Amino acid sequence: MGISRPMSTQRRRSWALIGLTVAVVAIGFDITILNIALPTMAKDLDAGTSALQWMVNAYVLVFAGLLLPFGALADRYGRRRWLLAGLSVFALASLVATCADTAALVVAARAGLGLGAAIIMPTTLASIAAMFTGADRSRAVSVVVMGMGVGVPFGPIVGGYLLERFWWGSIFLINVPIAAVAIVVVAAFLPESRDPAPPRLDLPGAALSTTGLVAFVYGVIEAPRRGWDDPLVIVAIAGGVGLLAVFGWWELRRREPMIDLRLFRDRQFGDGCRPGRHAAGTLRRRHRHHHDRPAGRRSTRHRVARQPAVRDLR
Repeated sequence: MGISRPMSTQRRRSWALIGLTVAVVAIGFDITILNIALPTMAKDLDAGTSALQWMVNAYVLVFAGLLLPFGALADRYGRRRWLLAGLSVFALASLVATCADTAALVVAARAGLGLGAAIIMPTTLASIAAMFTGADRSRAVSVVVMGMGVGVPFGPIVGGYLLERFWWGSIFLINVPIAAVAIVVVAAFLPESRDPAPPRLDLPGAALSTTGLVAFVYGVIEAPRRGWDDPLVIVAIAGGVGLLAVFGWWELRRREPMIDLRLFRDRQFGDGCRPGRHAAGTLRRRHRHHHDRPAGRRSTRHRVARQPAVRDLR
């Protein structure tokens, strides 16, 4: 009778990294997968242009606005625990969107997906920082960012495949097994970690960062449709920049800031942020592509051919 040996630390870390990567793939999918289903949803849900815009934007606004405060809460109360909670919220919101029969319920579900994503993303990166060091940490961050980067361009491809075979709710239902796999792997292999000496809760900083990011992102989202000289766009972007500037001033004067902005002066820290900037650039291009393309249903082959990665291969 053989004696089972405990799994090595390196193998557990590898499996944990797989779970984290699966989690962010779902986030990448949901940034773009909805775009391809909008014409069908507009017809089935009798949704106007404003409702369709909010279906797209609710996810991005909540995601961007809550990243920083949720990252700070995960550091305080346990990253593994918060990551499992975020994945559960993501799966539950996906089920709500799958069964939605009104445009308002889809918008609410998309906001719930953004809430889950805002917990998952910073907690994933913080978990990597706790598990890995040196070059291993940089490689692990690259793997996770690559996972999200795969999800963003392939969202419309997967969405087109599902729409041609199932109903529009399937583009949300696909999140459930992805989140379930991530929950099982994370629960089994990711060690719990938290900041041993967490700073005091920074409620003013959280409010400033959330409102500033939401205002700025909303302005950028609305600019392609309204025009960059539209008063609402100008006020939203200027107000967002102003609030973020106040947030920076507030954090620099605090003894225990929610995020230490002085880290951005460190060259090694800046190099580690490069994959995230690349992913953000991909997101901006995909969002601009959504606003610029004409509405209407197209075949999966046409959708695949329109993807930037496919066009680059021609």
